Amino acid sequence: MLVVNYYVNHFVFPQEAKQFPQKLVSSAWDLSFDSRTQIITGFSGTNDTQLLLPIHISQRDLPELEKTDAVVLNNLLRPANEHYRSLQVSPRFDEILQQIVDEKRMINVILDVGALFINGTNSEIAVEWLNKSNKTKIDYGVYFNSDSIYVCDRQNQHNPFLTSPASERLERCVVYLDEAHTRGTDFKFPNGFRAVVTLGNGLTKDRLVQACMRMRKLGKTHELSFLSSNEVDQRIRILKEVSRKRNKQECIDEKIKLSDILRWVYENTQQATWDGLHHWSTQSLSFQRKIVAFQKIDKQR
Repeated sequence: MLVVNYYVNHFVFPQEAKQFPQKLVSSAWDLSFDSRTQIITGFSGTNDTQLLLPIHISQRDLPELEKTDAVVLNNLLRPANEHYRSLQVSPRFDEILQQIVDEKRMINVILDVGALFINGTNSEIAVEWLNKSNKTKIDYGVYFNSDSIYVCDRQNQHNPFLTSPASERLERCVVYLDEAHTRGTDFKFPNGFRAVVTLGNGLTKDRLVQACMRMRKLGKTHELSFLSSNEVDQRIRILKEVSRKRNKQECIDEKIKLSDILRWVYENTQQATWDGLHHWSTQSLSFQRKIVAFQKIDKQR
């Protein structure tokens, strides 16, 4: 115990519990301040957070890209993607994988944007999925280790993806993308690939669309299916029932459709925007206080 106390007091606490009497904080408000002499530009793949931008920033979509949002939603709503299933309460990751493997049509990619695989590492999930997969069709499991792409084979050998034969044989791979890597990654998946998209609490349209568009040929030769947690499934069904009563429709079909999923996603997006307004206003007040303080300092010089 003395050794532990010594280590914690001399190596852990001095670094991890370090505090300062004062701090200087910057935000997007500082970057976009209109007194800057140079124009600040930025890029965003989606426009769902434009209401939370500092007032100095104006979003100007290129004319040829104004229809992008509608095109993506149109690709999502294709009949080929109308496949939804839900999980039992608190499933283990191997149980989720078994449900995916049992699908009639093979799943090649897991887009875990809903973060349902919480009790296993990326490598463990990839290995387990590979072991459950059809040996005549799948030879490799691809996953992220931090920000590096790795691949495991049937001999349980783990190697960097780019130097592996799997990089040229993606049709023989199953690919697991954790929540952090369902945006910003780019795989050239072969034609006919099918992905399952996980749905977790609070999933917004921005995150969902970013995840789905990892399938670059969505709407053409790539397809999706959706897998939700038990809690999310109940929420989707509640919203479906509320919508049915509001529109005075008869209860004909209890099957969850893509439109029901998007209704739930849009509600989450609206709530996330409202929640973000508090952070937006806090940053605004902090920025205004700094401006006033700097003006006083300049006058005193």
